[in-house]
Amino acid sequence: MGRADLLISGLRSRRLRSRVLGPNLGSRIIGQPQEEEGFNIVRFTGNVLNGLFQGATKVGGWIFKGVVGIGLSARAIVDVMINTFDYLYEFNWNVTDVELDRSIANLQLRLVGQLGATFGNLVGYLACGVIPSIGVMVFNEPLGLYLLKEVGEEALDELLDNVRLLLRQSLYGLLQASWITMFKSTRRVVKGVFKDPDSPQSRFAKRVFGNNFDHIIKTWGEEGSKPWSFAINAEARRDAIKDPFAQEFWEEYDDEFGDACRDALYVIGDGIDTWVLQQQLDQAQQEGLQHTVELTPNRQAEEERLILSGTETEIQTQMMAAMATHNLIDNRDVGMWVGEPLRWDMRNKPPRFAIRIQFFNNPTPPFYSGGETVREVTCTIPGIKRSKLDWETIKEACGGNNGYTWGRFLATANLENDQGEFAGKMMIYGGSENEAEKQLKRLLELSDYTIQTLSITEERREGKRANNRQLYKESTQVYPAYLTIINTEKVFREDQGDVTLQGTYKRRRDKILLWTPSKPPGFEEQIQELVRVTPQSL
Repeated sequence: MGRADLLISGLRSRRLRSRVLGPNLGSRIIGQPQEEEGFNIVRFTGNVLNGLFQGATKVGGWIFKGVVGIGLSARAIVDVMINTFDYLYEFNWNVTDVELDRSIANLQLRLVGQLGATFGNLVGYLACGVIPSIGVMVFNEPLGLYLLKEVGEEALDELLDNVRLLLRQSLYGLLQASWITMFKSTRRVVKGVFKDPDSPQSRFAKRVFGNNFDHIIKTWGEEGSKPWSFAINAEARRDAIKDPFAQEFWEEYDDEFGDACRDALYVIGDGIDTWVLQQQLDQAQQEGLQHTVELTPNRQAEEERLILSGTETEIQTQMMAAMATHNLIDNRDVGMWVGEPLRWDMRNKPPRFAIRIQFFNNPTPPFYSGGETVREVTCTIPGIKRSKLDWETIKEACGGNNGYTWGRFLATANLENDQGEFAGKMMIYGGSENEAEKQLKRLLELSDYTIQTLSITEERREGKRANNRQLYKESTQVYPAYLTIINTEKVFREDQGDVTLQGTYKRRRDKILLWTPSKPPGFEEQIQELVRVTPQSL
């Protein structure tokens, strides 16, 4: 028997199928849905929902893992929900497969770019920061450890920020890619099921959705098809309203409803996070967990910090006490004599107004953090000129933010008033004769007095100064820190002021910040109060 004589109908498998299924065996096409008589809409719907459920389960698992990586919180979950809703609301349901594939490729490209940025940042810090710091340790171990600590902290912060951004982009990219893949598969299945317009399922769909159902299925996702999204449809429905008042009402209604709903969800998320945090704090307080915090009383002086340790309640009490103490003594002199030496104060009549300026070798607080290396310089200027009491002029007279060079050369000036009478002395040290003279004259511009005589002497490194570092003045750069205006008023009761041979005087003074890069708040009001003259002192 040749191949031409082989009858397919005579095969045993064919005879068996004929007895089971009947004479209409039909045809089997790989990759296409099998048509059968009596289309079961329940079975079809169940299959589609089952596929969607399985896809949503996989996506939901990735969402949970991604949110945990970003930081599991109610606000983060609300943020994912709102972004997902916005994406689906503005999604073009008529987009082509080519555009969807291009979107996935763009998501992958962005993710690879962020991954490269993360690794590049990490390798950069390792190659140009950590390794050189380790190399410095070979020659100077303390310096190398300090550099390694600084670079390590900065590298860790940068790495955590990049990893957090990478996780966030991975989460949203995975959501979009999963949705696009599921959408393409579902659309392919639906178009295959309703491909034949005369099939039972197509006839049933046309009865439900109208006779235009075949055209919609055929053109769904094809090239040149018109975009459709919920956002576009909502905008078209609003534009179709003929009444301008109704159109304006519904347009504003939709906008405000969306904004209010988002705000309300974020408030709920923040409220849940706050409540959970409060419960954790209460639990920690009950268990008496020990904490250590770092307190910076003045944000402008970041190096001036306090370390507080204890339970949550103890730390709160310590913080309140520390801030109260800081506010009490801030800008005030505590236990410090203001003015000339005592013998001069007892013998001479004190000036009506005077300025005392403090310089330190640290540009910002804490000024006394250097131990024995701390250098404090004080200069008193008698007879202030009120027209010069503005922030820029005072700062410039002190050398600006760069200060001046202090040292072993002492400039001493005898001062006189407008009548040519002796009005006191003014002294200042400088790193050189020229520096001492220049700085004295620069500060004297704030005074009404003029120079009567000027002399400059040098403290030589001889005798005890040669062996005692505390007695020898090394040239040091000092910076303006505080300004104190002294307002002296003569009173008649000795218990109300300082007693001198010229009478009893009461001093009003307050300290003003000079180390800040900009003028402190309330500067003008503070100056006006300090130079105010009371009637009894006239």
